Amino acid sequence: MPKFAVRSPRLLHVAGRFGDPEADARVMQVIEALGPKLDHTFVRADGSADGDAQARPPSTKFVYRTDFPQVTGKPTPGKLARLASAMTDYDLVLTYGWAATNAAMAHTLFKDAKSLPPLVHHEYAFAADERSGLKTRRNWLRRLAFGKSAGLVVATEALEEAALVAWQQPMGRVKHIPGGIAVRDYSVRPKPDSLLALIKHSGERWLGCFSADEGDDDLTALVQACAKLGEEWNLVVAGEVRDPDPYRAEADRLHINDRVHFIGTVRDTPKFLGLCDIYVFPSSEPPHLREAMAAALPVAGIGSEPIRALLAEENLPFVAGGTAGVEEALSRLAHDKRLRKSVGEANRQRALAEFDAKRMIDRHRQLYASAMRRDDW
Repeated sequence: MPKFAVRSPRLLHVAGRFGDPEADARVMQVIEALGPKLDHTFVRADGSADGDAQARPPSTKFVYRTDFPQVTGKPTPGKLARLASAMTDYDLVLTYGWAATNAAMAHTLFKDAKSLPPLVHHEYAFAADERSGLKTRRNWLRRLAFGKSAGLVVATEALEEAALVAWQQPMGRVKHIPGGIAVRDYSVRPKPDSLLALIKHSGERWLGCFSADEGDDDLTALVQACAKLGEEWNLVVAGEVRDPDPYRAEADRLHINDRVHFIGTVRDTPKFLGLCDIYVFPSSEPPHLREAMAAALPVAGIGSEPIRALLAEENLPFVAGGTAGVEEALSRLAHDKRLRKSVGEANRQRALAEFDAKRMIDRHRQLYASAMRRDDW
């Protein structure tokens, strides 16, 4: 009788520090959604578990393990052998990010000799030191480390390209699973006074923006673009802006200081986006873009290829290559309510089809069940 017939499947999670709250949240979201029939053991690649207890998903069998061999560091034969031995009691190993690559390497080298369980690696975001370009040495190590993995999950098209080209992984191994959101949570329109920081008055229209702290010029350009729209249009910036004074000074210069608002951290993203009429972004990595699509908002900004790949086709003319293009896009959308509605609805339909949390969870579940060759959970 197989050993797993008498107990729940045991999953080992090995992860570094993502440096990306959305990536960390996604791991916990998937763990919780997979249900209570799985036993989860979580390991930080550096051996720590400080502060992690507060992130433990409710209603799951979940423990942090601190006696696991340290994953990070030079991949010596002894280290890799110890890591492989520590995997033997599990039914599936899930590794996340560059920091966990040594664990994947150990699995590839010792899978057959130690009868190791299947392994699925996940890359949800580029590490901070690889956002401007991949490192050659890491590319080589990844090519080796993922050699016997049952799957390589990537969250974006850019990561998918890296996996297929730079890391030379076979197409059948690479699984592009975008991040998931509860799309239906964004279908309800909130009351005008739903936000503590600002009330939306009758007749007002909002350009909604999340600050990404990417430099003065970007937000300044949005202030200037707002000034060229009708008086009913307001620029509402959510998030902690490092130094809003230059933007307030620009708003004063343009005599629109009553139409530019910095409302700080927003605790309820659906309510904020539900009050907006257009979503604008000041950076190459806009926060909450999928959520804006779920809220049926048209999107305007300087669009890179990864951003364009997310949006509905109807929205593509409104993500431009420069400041002048953004101003033109905002002008077109601001003056045509019917256009705003049609583009926003196209974005919502795409979000529902591609980014809904249920779809994301289902794809993870199918991959893990296939790797373990069991679906009785």
